[in-house]
Amino acid sequence: MRQWIAKEKESMVKYICADCNNNKISYIDSYAKEFTKNILKMIFFTWNRIIKIEVLEMRIKNIMISACFMFLLVFGLIGCSAKNTENNDDLTITPNMELIYEETISPNKEYAEKEEDIVNYTVEVYQDKDNVILVNSKSNSEFFKPLQYELELDTNITKEDIDIEWTTLMEKPTPTKEDQLGIAYVSISDNGELVSKRKISFVNCAIEIIEDTLDKK
Repeated sequence: MRQWIAKEKESMVKYICADCNNNKISYIDSYAKEFTKNILKMIFFTWNRIIKIEVLEMRIKNIMISACFMFLLVFGLIGCSAKNTENNDDLTITPNMELIYEETISPNKEYAEKEEDIVNYTVEVYQDKDNVILVNSKSNSEFFKPLQYELELDTNITKEDIDIEWTTLMEKPTPTKEDQLGIAYVSISDNGELVSKRKISFVNCAIEIIEDTLDKK
């Protein structure tokens, strides 16, 4: 049997007997293999759980997005549950104001099975002798609360100075049964120059300023 030979700064075993290699060292090798196998199993198990968690989170997000889309879809299809009378109680219209423009559309007339289910969206533009413009939006939907805003101009305007562009909930000009009209872009010009453009959402019941060069009230 050869003796162990150790040099300075070296710890490598260069010689080993057959008995140690086949018995004692072999046991250490087997333990190391089993330990490595368990570590790999643990890594695989942890990685697998991480992937499952990510897939679950993705599914939850998809479900939430689908639920929001279905809510908007159903909300648009039923037209916010139309009723026979329009909501005008919250609108302020002074007696000396003149109606100079009115436009009404129905987002679900082609799809409603009953006449009482038909929803109407209306935008009205009034003007008084002091050149104050009042824009009203109303609907026969029981879920829509009338909205209005006021502008002060220097001169009188006519219906030719008013333009209303209707889009769907997905901001598209062409409606479908799944994506119906529900947004009105109201543009008002003075002497050919745009002075006010606002977005009226009949679904969210909100008014958003797109462009205004006047003092707003």
